[in-house]
Amino acid sequence: MQIVLNFSIIILQGYKIMIYVNVTKLIRRFDITLEFSNIGFIYNDKKDQNNRMKVFFTILTMCFVLGSCSKEESTNLESGQFKGKLVLKGICMNYVIQVVDGDLDASLYEKQWVHPIEQQTFSNVFALESVCSFPKTIEQGDEFIFALADDPENCAVCLAYSPTPNKRISIKVYD
Repeated sequence: MQIVLNFSIIILQGYKIMIYVNVTKLIRRFDITLEFSNIGFIYNDKKDQNNRMKVFFTILTMCFVLGSCSKEESTNLESGQFKGKLVLKGICMNYVIQVVDGDLDASLYEKQWVHPIEQQTFSNVFALESVCSFPKTIEQGDEFIFALADDPENCAVCLAYSPTPNKRISIKVYD
């Protein structure tokens, strides 16, 4: 026995989604049209054959649609971990990091910071204090997982200046 399914999904203005399911089983064929709109769910069957098959494919189609409509993937952060983004890679490790996800104490970073030269506004940012251990492979725009670091670092860093927020945090980056 061979069953062939053809799905056509058409998105119309706003909230209306039409899904056409064309099912071919041997020589028999029936079409199911499902319409989802902001006012509800409408089920149209062009031919009245095998009621079980129609119900099965209606449920299958609804599972397909509901399964494919998901929200943004959430990051599974462990306790004490945060997701950051290197938003500004200044000269001599004058890096600006944005808190993207996690419950980091808001008093540790600046809610809004304006770059004094470029006049670009950044939100939820801090200056990198742990410049010695920050991975060289992370580029501007990259996201990474980090935790707060307890031990201050001592290493040689050049003294060239690039603007950063006043609040500085020492962090440990996870691979």
